[in-house]
Amino acid sequence: MSVVGAYEAMAADQVRVRADARIVAWDQHIVDMTQQRYRHLVASRLTVLQALQQLITAETTGINDRTQEAEDRETLARAIGIPGHDRLRVAVHVPGPARLPAVVAPVNRAPSVVAARATWQAAREGVSVAEAGYWPTLAITGQYNWLGLNPGSARTAFTETHGSNYTVGLTVSWSLFPLINTGGSVESAEGQVISADAGFRHAQVIARQRREAARSLYRTAQANIQAAAQGVRWAHETVQLTKARIRGQQDSEPALAQAEVARLQALTTARVAALTRALAAWRLVRADVPRRFAIRLLRVAQGQPDEP
Repeated sequence: MSVVGAYEAMAADQVRVRADARIVAWDQHIVDMTQQRYRHLVASRLTVLQALQQLITAETTGINDRTQEAEDRETLARAIGIPGHDRLRVAVHVPGPARLPAVVAPVNRAPSVVAARATWQAAREGVSVAEAGYWPTLAITGQYNWLGLNPGSARTAFTETHGSNYTVGLTVSWSLFPLINTGGSVESAEGQVISADAGFRHAQVIARQRREAARSLYRTAQANIQAAAQGVRWAHETVQLTKARIRGQQDSEPALAQAEVARLQALTTARVAALTRALAAWRLVRADVPRRFAIRLLRVAQGQPDEP
């Protein structure tokens, strides 16, 4: 998941950097138009200063976004283990899953919980093994003298072997003082059971928390993308209304440029929100159906249809 996160982060950086360049160009155009209007005594010096400040802010944002892109590029290169990451680019972001989990799987099916439960069961078996030290041990022994009376010939030795050369027995051993060593082993095994049980319960809590966090993150991403889409619609409407006002000589070209900048910003926010939602959806898949997460992600990343 760290590779997917780094991939999506760099994709978002590229969206921002491309938008930054266009916004700086628009802000420079606004500065030029405002200075021209100032020379013709149509705009004030304050308006010029405000336009310049807006340009500086846009340029600063571009510098910061390019720096962040370089950092995320290094993170992605390190995650996938490739050298020469300076020219690394993301062609397309990983699409979100075709569907989200419809039914929440029991938390005990999470791999971390399954592993913790296996550790707990193994610890319980360890107590039984340790307690076996209190009881006697039985051993069956058997021996046959293959040399017999003739060490020089195996066939002769076998035919001449007497019945007394067969040895069969049952050995019973019981420690007279098992309390110290065996008792310590049993106490240690019981302590491991307690520790494993705590680990099992902790794994269940963590799995539930991860699931709730993933669902909360996805709900937030979904709300953000809806708000961003509304912002894009409003920004587009603002551009159209400003154009109409210019045709009616009720507004100026700088106002249209400002509206275009606002629309670019809204589009950038919407695109980044879409990337964030895709990543949040994959986190939700991993939290709900962890055993199918890797398979589904690889299928989508390789351009194959997601599982039905």
